[in-house]
Amino acid sequence: MNVRNYDKEPYSILCFGDSNTWGCIPMWEESTEPSRRYAWGTRWTSILQENLGPRVRVIEEGLGGRTTIHELPKPNGEGRLKVAESFLPVCLLTNRPVDMVILMLGTNDLHIPICPTKETLGEGVRELIHVIDEEKKAWNGDKRPRILLIAPPRLEKAKGRTELWRNFGENGLQLSLMFGEVYRQVALDEQVDFLDAGAYIGPSEADGIHLTAEAHFILGKEITEKVEEILCNEQVNLK
Repeated sequence: MNVRNYDKEPYSILCFGDSNTWGCIPMWEESTEPSRRYAWGTRWTSILQENLGPRVRVIEEGLGGRTTIHELPKPNGEGRLKVAESFLPVCLLTNRPVDMVILMLGTNDLHIPICPTKETLGEGVRELIHVIDEEKKAWNGDKRPRILLIAPPRLEKAKGRTELWRNFGENGLQLSLMFGEVYRQVALDEQVDFLDAGAYIGPSEADGIHLTAEAHFILGKEITEKVEEILCNEQVNLK
């Protein structure tokens, strides 16, 4: 049995996701400028950190455009850098030992070039769970990290930055409504924890994809409560 002194070695939570984990601020118009990020204290990962305190280390690992196992066509091979399946093992080993992984991915799988179906919508995150299972060097001893699978919020038709939303189309919108149902079943199959973000929040009207500051606050609160429940069940005392 592994005994951790959380005064010296914080409980580590890897938050692995896309632009809504990174904290991208939604824009009303297209721009050649780089995406802007919400400040610390606004994005949900930082809210989780502040709520849980110094005996927890929240590792923010969000990347705009990140897919699960699918490669989007990009110039100069850029797409390969955004496939989570390729990068997750490196990220796990870099931050080992990892006590918990929070996965919130799948939105970028809805791009028109990929076009999943309801039957294949959950296969990407299922494979990522298997990556965590296989990367035992990143575990805390012989203990598999707790995995919290979060179903991303739905997409909506944008009222501002419509060019971005068109990359997903009507089919992407309809598939996004199925995240909760599909991911819940994946979580049951793989015996991991589950939270449906879409039950609490939706995207900004600006681009129909990224979260408002208020949504980050709500999501941070809900994830905090879920993580505290997991820690209680695991009998992990961080007080």
